[in-house]
Amino acid sequence: MRKQTNAKKYALTAVLSALACALMLLTNFIDTASLSVAAIAALPVLILLCEHGTAPAVGCYAVTATLSLIVCPLKSAPIAFAAFFGIYPLIKRLAESKTKITRVLIKGGAMLITVGTYTATALVFFPEEIFTSPIYKWIFVPLCIVAFLLYDRCLTLFVRVYALRLRPKIAKYL
Repeated sequence: MRKQTNAKKYALTAVLSALACALMLLTNFIDTASLSVAAIAALPVLILLCEHGTAPAVGCYAVTATLSLIVCPLKSAPIAFAAFFGIYPLIKRLAESKTKITRVLIKGGAMLITVGTYTATALVFFPEEIFTSPIYKWIFVPLCIVAFLLYDRCLTLFVRVYALRLRPKIAKYL
């Protein structure tokens, strides 16, 4: 019986990884919403995290990030998925099991690392625009913080909807 459970777990991981990769391929056709599609592609990682724990979710993240970086011709969404959207559900799961102060520090650290990495990359490629533009400091960084808080809240709401509405309907297939 144990091998059948593992087979179901591996099959679900493969199917959800394929779904996430297909969503990442949609970024080639939906150029204006590529970051939104990358955020939606993290939902299979979150489903695996809810159903089978960390190991299958890490596998789904690794497969999706690697394949999307290889296959997608436009690299902005796959890089965003690999750097933040795909791994954040795993970080969120770790943070949610800690105390409130530790949770805020972990989530804030993830946000600061992401915005800092983006800023460092922008400084390498566009140094004059970043240093001379007040828009970056006063609009872009606060907008990133608001977007991060919205993404965190949306993941929390998706977990609730999944646990209360979707999972009872699809539990017999899992």
